[in-house]
Amino acid sequence: MKGDVAVRATSDDKEVTTYHRERRKVMRTDYKITLRVDIDVEDNETKQVIADALRNAAQLLYTQALLVSGNRKPQIGLESNNSYEGTAEIELFNPDED
Repeated sequence: MKGDVAVRATSDDKEVTTYHRERRKVMRTDYKITLRVDIDVEDNETKQVIADALRNAAQLLYTQALLVSGNRKPQIGLESNNSYEGTAEIELFNPDED
């Protein structure tokens, strides 16, 4: 079994094998991707195209991280920020709410 360590002990002509899990050193790591785009304040179509592209890329990254993660699920968040509208969260799986 992966990650298990066998411990053998003998007593009175019997050999007993027990297994225990090795403790792994685990740390939470943050990764960051920053994208800056000049967009007309009223150009909602371009904003939506960028939001959709970010959502698609983030879903791919999240899926790959989920496949290689251990017991604890990865966390992901998307947001946009500009000086006119402030910070807005971009929903990862609910595009109708943008």
